[in-house]
Amino acid sequence: MIIENKNNKFYNNLLKGNFYLIFAQIIFLISGYVIHIALAHSVNPVEYGRFGIILSILMITNTILGRGVPEAASKYIAEGYNYSNVKKEALKIQSVLCFIIFIVLLLISYPLSILLNDEKMLIYIIILSFILPLRAFLNLFKGILFGLEKFKKGANLIILNSLPRIGFVFLLILLGLGVLGAILGYLFASLLAVIVGVLYINIKRYEGKKLNKNIFIYSYPVILFSVILMLILNLDTLYVKALFSNSPISGYYVSAKTISIIPFSILSAFSMTILPLISRSDSDGNKNLTKFYIRESYRYLFLVFSIIILIVTLAPNFILTLLYPQSYSEASIPLAILIFGTIFLTIFYFISYSINAIEKTIIPTIILLLIFPLYIISNYILIPIYGMIGASISFTAVSFIYMIIGLIFQYKYFRTIFKFISTIKIIFSLSFAYVCGYYMLITGINIFLILFFSLLIYIVLLFLIKELTNRDIESIILIFRKKK
Repeated sequence: MIIENKNNKFYNNLLKGNFYLIFAQIIFLISGYVIHIALAHSVNPVEYGRFGIILSILMITNTILGRGVPEAASKYIAEGYNYSNVKKEALKIQSVLCFIIFIVLLLISYPLSILLNDEKMLIYIIILSFILPLRAFLNLFKGILFGLEKFKKGANLIILNSLPRIGFVFLLILLGLGVLGAILGYLFASLLAVIVGVLYINIKRYEGKKLNKNIFIYSYPVILFSVILMLILNLDTLYVKALFSNSPISGYYVSAKTISIIPFSILSAFSMTILPLISRSDSDGNKNLTKFYIRESYRYLFLVFSIIILIVTLAPNFILTLLYPQSYSEASIPLAILIFGTIFLTIFYFISYSINAIEKTIIPTIILLLIFPLYIISNYILIPIYGMIGASISFTAVSFIYMIIGLIFQYKYFRTIFKFISTIKIIFSLSFAYVCGYYMLITGINIFLILFFSLLIYIVLLFLIKELTNRDIESIILIFRKKK
């Protein structure tokens, strides 16, 4: 069949989309960490704490505005609905949501600063209220570009909101503006990306089908899903902080959780790519192509996951002490457990996007809601007894349940999940490489050599058992040779 030819346009769309977005997400994360490190060395802990609060508010509001409408726009454009109609309707709904949040944030800025017992927060919150609409429209522009399968341009917007941000923040810090400068840097970078985004989406498109879908009806379950997911990602940390507020355990666990979530942030690229691709193939009635997208996405997810598991499980102490003081190595076991939980949750996140692509947005949300009480109970029982390990087990176990239920529903709707033989080959290669790495570890070999040879063994094995082939390498090379 034509879709099984790895050199055809469908395979390239999938591979290119994932590559561009993964690269952009890595740049985005690195820029954030660079700013945090620079600011921590430039201001006192009190000021740095204020910056952390502002970013927390930004994350919460961005969760509400970042997925629902942008995802709907991506889906309906990919399905061939009239581009102008979809864009106009999405802009209208996103504008209303932005206006509401903008006004609410302005109104509560002073009371919130009083509640926080810190009047200096007032100006920071006011500036934040202007950043939020820019971020919301930036997310919408990315969604529109993903619907057009312009993944490279969507990735460019992420990078434009990342690299210039470092420059703006550093310049304003050097001018002595401290946290105010950092927040203004976020504002200027978002404004720059939005300006480019307006140029990107201001294109002429052929007439498509008349839009007969309600974007808001599609969006609200997705928004609710995102809010619950944010709680799942943070609830265990809050429990640990509450129970061990006067103990270093709280800080140790935060370090492990922060590192473990990095793969989720990066590999969410697979989800952003799969939504418009499945939306288009499902709208065209091409079930075989839809199955192809799902199976190939899982294959690459598992290949990347295996590398992450290999590195983190062999060297949790090394990773923690590379980023934190030596004492934080206490969190090595929780980190090794949490990384599996993150992978399970990332798979469920990918599943939710694939199900949303066929307009079953309520299903992933219901799954989250039904299992969420179990997560609360498991945290309540395990954390007081087992501390950090209990928290990491709770998160990983519940994430595993989410993944299993998600796979069941994915198979129900698409009659496919991952390739069994391919997955077995990847697990075998990972297990063999881990055993070799563990043996080298107990002999006291340098950790860099252990990781290098373990990864080499993993990759060589994949080639030997023909899970990786020259076609995979050729397809990756094509990304750099051809323009999307």
